[in-house]
Amino acid sequence: REDIEKRSPHTVAELLRMIPGMRIDCRGIVCRAVLARASTRNCQPTYWMDGIPADPALVWLQPPRDLDGVEVYSGPSSTPPELERGSSCGAIVLWTRTPPPWVKKVKEPKPPAKP
Repeated sequence: REDIEKRSPHTVAELLRMIPGMRIDCRGIVCRAVLARASTRNCQPTYWMDGIPADPALVWLQPPRDLDGVEVYSGPSSTPPELERGSSCGAIVLWTRTPPPWVKKVKEPKPPAKP
């Protein structure tokens, strides 16, 4: 979280561009990540959010300010088995922040006006 805040990226693509071995190609709002160490060229990783498989469009639209962390696995040897899902290209995992608990604001009564 501290690294994300320090970098202050405007988009997930901007955040991921800073990762060594990662190439991000964006055409408008549609982006594509390519990992340099992937077993085949132009092989795209699988995407996960909070431990659940995610559509890439959802990942690219996620505001970085709402992220707690990002994990990037560059190939099959570094990807945990639970994140493989048949891809030999690695995985990008985003963890969203848990919002702080909602606290109801109590208005204090105004003191009576002085005559």
